[in-house]
Amino acid sequence: MARTSDPHSATVKAWQTRARSGDGSGNANQSRGDWTKNDDDGWREFSKEKATTLWKDPKPEFNEAVPFAEYSKRDRVWQASMAEAVSLGEISFDEAYARGFSSNANKDNVIDLPPKLYHVTTAAEAVMHEGLKSRDELGQESGVGLGGGDTNTVSFTTDPKVAKDIYQAVSEAHDFLNGETTVADLDAAAKGGKGTGGKPYTDDVNRFFKIHVGEEGQAVWREGYDPEPVRKVMGMKITDVPKDAKLAGSVGDDGEIGWMGGDGIRRVSGYYQKLVPGSDRDLTLKWNYFRVNLTAREQAGGPIDPLFFSSDPGALARQRRSDIQIIEVEPHPGTRGFRESGLGEIRVFTRKVVKRQRILRGGA
Repeated sequence: MARTSDPHSATVKAWQTRARSGDGSGNANQSRGDWTKNDDDGWREFSKEKATTLWKDPKPEFNEAVPFAEYSKRDRVWQASMAEAVSLGEISFDEAYARGFSSNANKDNVIDLPPKLYHVTTAAEAVMHEGLKSRDELGQESGVGLGGGDTNTVSFTTDPKVAKDIYQAVSEAHDFLNGETTVADLDAAAKGGKGTGGKPYTDDVNRFFKIHVGEEGQAVWREGYDPEPVRKVMGMKITDVPKDAKLAGSVGDDGEIGWMGGDGIRRVSGYYQKLVPGSDRDLTLKWNYFRVNLTAREQAGGPIDPLFFSSDPGALARQRRSDIQIIEVEPHPGTRGFRESGLGEIRVFTRKVVKRQRILRGGA
């Protein structure tokens, strides 16, 4: 490796390659072979590591002689290194903030990590090989599972029941996106109160879905059309409407949709396009319908709705079903995270807090 007189540049380069490295630590020369094998109970051991040392340097300061993009990059990796040091107990939160660390965490919600944590993953095999990674470490803009949260953190829950509910929701989402279950199956479950002790929740499903597609949109969508109409202010000739489209607008005195123009050609206010199965738009609408079913089911007394937020349904659909698992984690003593407001959620800045982990097969 070529030497450099600029330690910042060297560290930045290492952190930029961490999503491609074997362990995601920021040290590009480490590999999977550094991890020990699973023991007889399925636990995978992780040796305790230190934070990358850049946090020991002063926080980068803006200098007009340095391009802003370069300054931002240096600050970002310094912040990431400091976050590791805080999580691993190498520096206190108070001192880190005094030195320029910035985070959504604050000393009021920072806690020592409990002895057991749970994480639902959509990439169990990779996680067991390489350790848990944040979206930043994976180079992802959107999450494959629930999504949401800070891109530089990994989210856990302290409650195994919450983990099981999240596992169930992610598994159901995967099945729905791959056609193992259908809209008709969701409708039957809502009508029969599946998972709620028999309490139906169809009305809430329709009420919530209306937010996405409008008052008339549900019926249009169920007929196979995009509920967002194509319209023109002054109307359009019916001859310009695609043959497979559904006309939009009110019925005239002659019993037909639209009106007759002075040129003898009927005009309409717009039309609904035929949805292409498997298209991005088709996937988006189905995904929204699935999500409102989870919300309505929870409100009727069913499992929690874990709130898929900024997740990538296409990427989730492509994951192997067997890779959706609950990971049970035991952190290294003295490591820290910060508590969120609900679902027993705790977030950590680095997978280096993990002492050992195992898969709870089938969400057991």
